[in-house]
Amino acid sequence: MSDFEDQRLLEVDIHNFLEVKIECLLGDGARVIGREYMLPFGRIDLLCQDRFGCTVVVEIKKGVADRSAVGQLLSYVGAIRESGDSAIVRGVLVAKDADDGCRAAMKAVKGISFFAYQTELSFAFNELTNQQSVVLDTEPEILIQDSLVKTSKRYCMFCKRETNGSSVDFSWRCGTCGNTI
Repeated sequence: MSDFEDQRLLEVDIHNFLEVKIECLLGDGARVIGREYMLPFGRIDLLCQDRFGCTVVVEIKKGVADRSAVGQLLSYVGAIRESGDSAIVRGVLVAKDADDGCRAAMKAVKGISFFAYQTELSFAFNELTNQQSVVLDTEPEILIQDSLVKTSKRYCMFCKRETNGSSVDFSWRCGTCGNTI
């Protein structure tokens, strides 16, 4: 990702995307039960429930996560466990990447998953001038990749659905809503 793309993508953009497409992290039947959920010592980015009824704490970091992100996530998971509202609580860290300290910290604890996000630039064909021009979408397409199993899903930022679009002439057309990105 270029510096320009990093500046365009804000943590709130990732929040907004995941709030409507939490299934890309937690599977079918998952739902968001709280956003910016307040604790005495911080805010949980997304508090969710998976299809099995387990509570999932999602911590989102813009850019590369360090080991302090794991500590933050663990404190939130611990607080939710202590509340007694859910028998099983697990944590999910979402970031562009994880540094070595973060990876080492995640290996030391169970119940923490890591997902890396990616953004892509898109090119659109300018039909008015019959020329190809570089156009950056106002909302970049986001790919969510599970760093442990190396699978990825593609989601359209217009219809917010998983799609099997196609690439034609430097652009990508969503197979669900038909928008060209």
